[in-house]
Amino acid sequence: MTIIIKNRFNSAFSKLIGNLLDISESEWRQALSKSQFDKAAGIKHAKLHGSPEWRYHVAEIASKVNCHYHRHGEEVYEVVEGSGILYFGAVENRVCNGEHGKISVDHAGLSESEAISTACKVINSATHLAACPVALPIAGLAALHVSSEVLKEAIEELESETSVAWQQPLQVKAGDSFVIPEGFAHQLVRSGEAPLTIIFACPDSHLNENRFLLPDSPQIENY
Repeated sequence: MTIIIKNRFNSAFSKLIGNLLDISESEWRQALSKSQFDKAAGIKHAKLHGSPEWRYHVAEIASKVNCHYHRHGEEVYEVVEGSGILYFGAVENRVCNGEHGKISVDHAGLSESEAISTACKVINSATHLAACPVALPIAGLAALHVSSEVLKEAIEELESETSVAWQQPLQVKAGDSFVIPEGFAHQLVRSGEAPLTIIFACPDSHLNENRFLLPDSPQIENY
């Protein structure tokens, strides 16, 4: 998947992206003047308006946004001041199955049946259950009505590795908008002298339990 950049000065917008343009410069500047530093993201940030399901925010990027991704839900961005470089790529998480093999765990989410099956493979091969004479059957977990989210959290506590299929970075500037799909690592890095200021919209969960930090894109040093 490729991120599409749209500019309000030379192209038509979808309704989703067009909604961002309803936020006036005076509104986001006033909010930004009262912003607080978000240590996890590495940016100054303030809420604008909306609901927990979909809220608008303004952020000032002094240097870069710490690389991260969200497993559920997309984000919409507009650059309202300055310019930068967008680094992005699809994330794939994998866990060790106890036999030095790898089991695919997450690519923007697991279905419940996939989570149960994977959990059984991992749990049955975990060293702390090695003395158990009988393997835990898949039906056993299913009968407990354990949610796929709980199972995924348990799996993530085991040894894991994360890889990102980085795509070609994109230059962005004031007036540009783009959508980050769920399951995509993304990182904005400021370029130029002017402050890099963005408006973004997402569920509230993207700022806490559904935000997963990653190392900086390796492309930053080479771009």
